[in-house]
Amino acid sequence: MNHTIRVTVLVDNSPARDNASLLPEHGLSLLVETAHQRILYDMGASARFMENARLLGIDLSTIDYAFLSHGHADHTGGLEAFLSHFPQTPVYLAQGLFDARYYSYRRGARRDISTPESLKALYGDRFRFLPGSQWLSDEIAAVRNQSTRHPKPEGNRFLVKGTNQGEMPDDFSHELALAIKSEQGLVILSACSHGGALNIIESCRAFTGKEKVAVFIGGLHFVDSEQTIDETRYFSEAIRAHYPQLEIYTGHCTGDQAKRQLLHELPQLHLFATGDTFLI
Repeated sequence: MNHTIRVTVLVDNSPARDNASLLPEHGLSLLVETAHQRILYDMGASARFMENARLLGIDLSTIDYAFLSHGHADHTGGLEAFLSHFPQTPVYLAQGLFDARYYSYRRGARRDISTPESLKALYGDRFRFLPGSQWLSDEIAAVRNQSTRHPKPEGNRFLVKGTNQGEMPDDFSHELALAIKSEQGLVILSACSHGGALNIIESCRAFTGKEKVAVFIGGLHFVDSEQTIDETRYFSEAIRAHYPQLEIYTGHCTGDQAKRQLLHELPQLHLFATGDTFLI
């Protein structure tokens, strides 16, 4: 098999397996390298991903562009540092990402998890706003979820957005996945899968016109709760029924209880951690 895509986990919730100098955090940042492009996918909760990249010998000044999966701070927290350190690199993101405040009510208290709107004014020429699904190149598409056939994660109930009309449940219109064509089939990156991983897979297949999905990379947002076992069971049964050959790499917001259950139910599932590299 020819490996055409390399993914390096610059930062994740889970600590590095064999490199104590790499620091984790509650966030996600990946470097995605194809035969033709190098893409920074999300920027963690802080500039830590940049330091980890330096320690790994990765030169972020040579990437083609950056991509933000959605507007939550554990994916955009390092954005300002990145914009100031790398003044030439464009950043792709959903149109409207800056137009609302985002809050989490998990564990009771309201917590602001927004991306600062001030960055739009300071660095507006750096942003490439995407109004919906579109091809970024011949091999890579940004995809907005359109499917509602499968349930969305129960953990979404803790997440709201604030607008001029007040707070309302987050509809995740600011969430985008990446779909990459490969020799093996589609490779899908979906950082938190707030729209539901199964829905996002369907949307990527529909937009790209590619039936076969080879790899799914990202968090599943199965936060540890009384619903976790039901969610993981539904997901596992659907994967076995419809995508039995799908390789899944997950971490970040896939809760510990869900990880244990999924490892038991899906032999093709792998857990990633800070500093990991895998070839596709």
